[in-house]
Amino acid sequence: MFNKRSYVIHRLALLFSILSLLFLLWPFIAYSQEACPTSQTKCGAVCVNVLTDYRNCGACGRACPSVANGAAACLQGACTFNCLSGWANCDQNSANGCETNVTTDPRNCGRCGTVCPSGATCRNGICQQACPTGQTKCGTECVNVLTDYRNCGACGRACPSVANGTAACSQGLCGFNCSPGWANCDQNKANGCETNVNTDSRNCGACGRVCVAGLVCKNGTCVGAGATGTRINLQVEHKSCSRCGADCAAGQTCIYVNGACVLSCQ
Repeated sequence: MFNKRSYVIHRLALLFSILSLLFLLWPFIAYSQEACPTSQTKCGAVCVNVLTDYRNCGACGRACPSVANGAAACLQGACTFNCLSGWANCDQNSANGCETNVTTDPRNCGRCGTVCPSGATCRNGICQQACPTGQTKCGTECVNVLTDYRNCGACGRACPSVANGTAACSQGLCGFNCSPGWANCDQNKANGCETNVNTDSRNCGACGRVCVAGLVCKNGTCVGAGATGTRINLQVEHKSCSRCGADCAAGQTCIYVNGACVLSCQ
């Protein structure tokens, strides 16, 4: 049998539950319906300016396309783009984006339409005159990388310093020149010019020139250890060959090998 009282109680309980739920959800419903600030439009759950937002340009959901060497942008509700540093849209064709590298293009050097003079190149957006034949541009200087010890074989490749000598570059390869009185007698590049040919009796005046027993090397010449008069080379002086006063006979000469008198060929 239908119980009207129970039915009414049941309906009231249901209504109370709905009202309670609405009370709990009302802050969220009110927030979602909150109006956007002036000049902004509700796109989903966020307020945006459709005149400047590249993701909602002109209308919600209308995203601007990406471009080469640039970033999408929205201006007055119309899609456009901004070029990255060093790039420009010199052909005014939006389809290919920012197609020109103004740091290297001699027809658009630094900016669109700036043409470098004939023979010049564009580097870092600045026109630079080409180097003469046989030279290379290293920074702001033209150099010959075959002979420049600061740029030997390539820009910035400096030859190392050496003991008793100066760095040098030949055919693009590093080497060195010995200072006066010094030589590289051991042919070891690592220790540079290690031999003092002014004083070394094993390399007197030049590598491999050995003074005979009893002689010393002074100023690159083999002389007697206690000599106080005029210094002579006893290995080649025909009037004092191997020792003071030992004159070579007529027609003979004193040779370097061991300070011996031999017949001279005329």
